Amino acid sequence: MILFSASGYCLALRYVLPIYPFIFVMVGFLGTYLLQYRYLASMFIIWYLASAWYIAPHYLAYFNEIAGGPGNGYKYLVDGNLDWGQDLPGLKKFMDENGIKRISLSYFGADSPERYGIKYDWLPSHYLFNPEPDKEVRVTPDQLVAISATNLQGVYFDDKNQYKWLLDYKPVAKIGYSIFVYDLSGKRKFKL
Repeated sequence: MILFSASGYCLALRYVLPIYPFIFVMVGFLGTYLLQYRYLASMFIIWYLASAWYIAPHYLAYFNEIAGGPGNGYKYLVDGNLDWGQDLPGLKKFMDENGIKRISLSYFGADSPERYGIKYDWLPSHYLFNPEPDKEVRVTPDQLVAISATNLQGVYFDDKNQYKWLLDYKPVAKIGYSIFVYDLSGKRKFKL
């Protein structure tokens, strides 16, 4: 754990998963000696279960309340800790419910938006294939922009601030906590 924390290659929590069994054994050992705190332990168990129920089915996006909950998790960690491109079905559902035929998309993930029937105008992305490379990439004040949290933070872009300007806008929707939808016109109403 110390080596992982000190290294510059801290991409995802999965690299420290081998330490979990040792933590569980240590907690179990301490639990046998701290029976007088069973009410406190019961409160923590209830808190844990309530948190799991609240975040379902978006377990990957769980961040505790100290970090600001799942809505603020993207401020601390992205990539494999939050955003695996898992929310394309949710984006399609949002588009269908709001009558959105086409959206500008900067997507982080290896899946294809076309597979879900999402029609999009390509915005610079880490993995997303540009279906029209000859078409000029433009962002206009009247369009809807959907961007993955990892791209919003600029993790894999040469220009880390490429999408920081979007932080001046309030997202109209957060799809599964990993895709943010912005209405640059600010005039539309959405079903959430």
